[in-house]
Amino acid sequence: VAPSPPAMATPLPRSSSAPAPLEVPASAAESLQHTQPGTHAEIAKEMLQAFENELATHPKPHRGGRLHYECARLFEWPLGDTLRAADHYQKSHALLLDHLPSVRGARRTLIAAKRHANALPFFDAEIRLTADPQRKAIVYYEKGLVLEDALNQKQQAREAFEPRLERFPRLLFLIERVFED
Repeated sequence: VAPSPPAMATPLPRSSSAPAPLEVPASAAESLQHTQPGTHAEIAKEMLQAFENELATHPKPHRGGRLHYECARLFEWPLGDTLRAADHYQKSHALLLDHLPSVRGARRTLIAAKRHANALPFFDAEIRLTADPQRKAIVYYEKGLVLEDALNQKQQAREAFEPRLERFPRLLFLIERVFED
């Protein structure tokens, strides 16, 4: 006996009235709090539990660094917990000094958490790990912006990156314009 074909869903009747407006949550974190079981957030929580259980066994440094990195990624998204993500990125970096994604993640989440002074060493770490001179120039520039705008350290900002940008006159010109005022 051949199986019968699946039943087709009945289309919903169309209404002549306008659809109700969608409710938009105030923040991404708020929207993630209203998740259904089986969503990204629920799966992330299960994965975090497994990673944290393994971290409790004190794995070798390389494995521990990778586990902290994966925890950080899950806290950053989909859970939207920037501070816990920053903490795990920093722990990952402490165990994996040459792991560029951990450095960038720590810098990104610390800035998002408005912990600008704590982010400064991660600019330096990324500069040390980056081979591309143009990418280095951009990181110097971003560090200068944090020093200038967030920490109000204009002179330190200028000293942080100006000498290294001589090979990129257009970028140096743009930076000079930032410091004119």
